[in-house]
Amino acid sequence: MSRIIGIGFVDSIASIFTEIVAGQFKRKEVFYLKNIDDEIKNKYEFPDIKTTIISTSIEQFEKQIDDQFFFCVVKPDVKQKLFLELNSRHNIGTHDFPVIKHHTVFASAAASFMPGVLIEYGCIISPHTTLGFGVHIKRGVNLGHHNSIGNYTTMNPGVVTSGNVIIGEGTTIGTGTVIKDSITIGKNCLIGAGSVVVSSIPDGVIAYGNPCRVKRENE
Repeated sequence: MSRIIGIGFVDSIASIFTEIVAGQFKRKEVFYLKNIDDEIKNKYEFPDIKTTIISTSIEQFEKQIDDQFFFCVVKPDVKQKLFLELNSRHNIGTHDFPVIKHHTVFASAAASFMPGVLIEYGCIISPHTTLGFGVHIKRGVNLGHHNSIGNYTTMNPGVVTSGNVIIGEGTTIGTGTVIKDSITIGKNCLIGAGSVVVSSIPDGVIAYGNPCRVKRENE
């Protein structure tokens, strides 16, 4: 049986990842590759699921031919760094990352997902919306039609987008943000929680508020 391996597992989101991944893949065992500074505490108890730490660093890790992986990291830049390190050290490619969805997700058959997408419970993905590699959609997100979400982006709980929204690579959208139709948000942005985005946002900035306004560069 192939292993399903969490990369960069952090304690604060341990329970939801274990539930989603073990449920989708019908596994009784989920393995964690710890390769960032956060401690793995494994406080959560799942009587039917065994969790195992298989390595504490990328250098020590040995890939089996049929391993599959999922990201357990919220920060887009950390996800990208970990993927590039695994790719260079162990020849792990995007094809080694399946799409993982909670069983309560409603996703249109006309939506499309790149490998490495992880969608938590209660989300709605509308027709002709595309999610890039390593995108993490947290609980209760509602994405409108013809959205394009860039690689490594993280959308926090309760985000709502209208149609024809474009979000650039490596951007984080804060909890409860509402994004008006036909808006573009640039690469490597941080949009603060509760923002109402009614005009487009350039690359590499921190922006928040109602209406959402650029406050400073995202260094």
